[in-house]
Amino acid sequence: MKTAIRFSTLLLLVLVAACVPTAQKSVEVITPPVAMADEGMAIPAAKDGMTEQKLKNMIFISPNNGISVQLVDGGYADEIMTLTLLPQIATGDLNGDAIDDAAVLLAENNGGSGTFVSLVVIASRDGKFEQVGTTYIDDRPIIESLTIQDEAILLKAVVHSFNDAMVSPTENVTFTYRLLENNLLMMRRTSITPNGVERSIVIDSPQYGSDVPGTFRITGSMPVAPFENNLSLTIFDMTGVELYRSGFMVTSEDMGTPATFDNEITLPAISNGTWVKLELADISMADGSVLTMESVLVKIK
Repeated sequence: MKTAIRFSTLLLLVLVAACVPTAQKSVEVITPPVAMADEGMAIPAAKDGMTEQKLKNMIFISPNNGISVQLVDGGYADEIMTLTLLPQIATGDLNGDAIDDAAVLLAENNGGSGTFVSLVVIASRDGKFEQVGTTYIDDRPIIESLTIQDEAILLKAVVHSFNDAMVSPTENVTFTYRLLENNLLMMRRTSITPNGVERSIVIDSPQYGSDVPGTFRITGSMPVAPFENNLSLTIFDMTGVELYRSGFMVTSEDMGTPATFDNEITLPAISNGTWVKLELADISMADGSVLTMESVLVKIK
């Protein structure tokens, strides 16, 4: 009798255990053992620099989701997102070490209608290639060209303006970026007005790379005057931290006609020998976006 009871009890325990649900397997996300920002990618810097083949099969940090993914032949997909390397790829030296770096465009989709395109820079540092800079471009832009010239990245594209439908961008723009102390900074932005006139800013003085005192003059011109003849003047350090901001007036006969400027400014106390980015920008009154921008690097003396 006792033997029968023990057997019945054991059988009951086995049946109960079989009814308990087991934990489901989680979906594996490809993640490298170390972050690229800390120790660099697993691809060493070769003497001939970065190549398209390396870029199509390397690990990237996705610009929007912030996770590490391994591209295979230029693409990655899981049930959460897709990441695609666009065909426009530029190679060339961006940091002065005579090794070819790369500027690429990554298109990221998280399941909705939007496909968000970002510019990503891969540069050589300490014997490795690293993803050192990322900046958002637009949702479904039309990319016309991407090149590297004189250690600067030039991107020509058609992006969305304030009133554009998301399926059809209309604003022709050109962006210029530089890699400064491993920080990707936009140096210039030009665009084309609906009547075909280029919207841009030209800074004649101070010139790029010059020394400036605490008080100096900024001179230049614009083919199209800004709204109410007012620009925004901003001074950044080399990491992109804002040090100074003010309005900046230009002179023109009428709104939308050519303009000139010749203004004296006095900077706040900045240590001698500090490199700063001096930026003039025309800001849209409709949505606060930058219509056109020009900047120069100068050293405080």
